[in-house]
Amino acid sequence: MEFCGKTEVPIGAIVRIVKNFGNECEPFLNLLGIATHPFRKGCKKEGWIGVRLETETDYGSCFNFHIDEIEVL
Repeated sequence: MEFCGKTEVPIGAIVRIVKNFGNECEPFLNLLGIATHPFRKGCKKEGWIGVRLETETDYGSCFNFHIDEIEVL
């Protein structure tokens, strides 16, 4: 099994965004997405994953989130 970046979140796992430490007002809370490796733009440090959101936001649909900001479903 392959994992996202330097985490134990499996590639392809369905995740829900439960927090957004950067800005709680952003439209990401409760959105679902698919976990992947961290994207080139955004934080790629240990504990970060990429998420392709199922919903397109005003900012796009591909973002990096810290594992404390997601819930693996």
